[in-house]
Amino acid sequence: MFAQAAGNYHDKVFEWTIDNDICETTEVFTEYEEKWDDTSCYLYNVTSNGCLSFFHVVGSNGGGMNDCTDYNYWNGNNSCYPGEAVFLRNWVYENGYKYAAVWFDPGNGYHNYIKVLWSPDSI
Repeated sequence: MFAQAAGNYHDKVFEWTIDNDICETTEVFTEYEEKWDDTSCYLYNVTSNGCLSFFHVVGSNGGGMNDCTDYNYWNGNNSCYPGEAVFLRNWVYENGYKYAAVWFDPGNGYHNYIKVLWSPDSI
């Protein structure tokens, strides 16, 4: 008998771009996805135009959002270069939230491109 993963671990594509000199974007969110278990979120930087260096996991039950990043693990050092993957420890499931998303601060919010694969749960 083989064990089966119970989580929502299938990768979702998130792509975002901005290229203007008028309005800076400082907060970017993936779509909310169901969080099925207490595993880490998974993030793979496909082809962003640089290092992703500020991201958090947020939880929600359909209204508003709450930062559920595990800061004991994070230690202010979360970076993910193109071609790299990270596991984002969080408290979404444990805090009773049904949905998770990744919240990015794109750094240069005038000219930026983000393309990642992510999942709310991991194997």
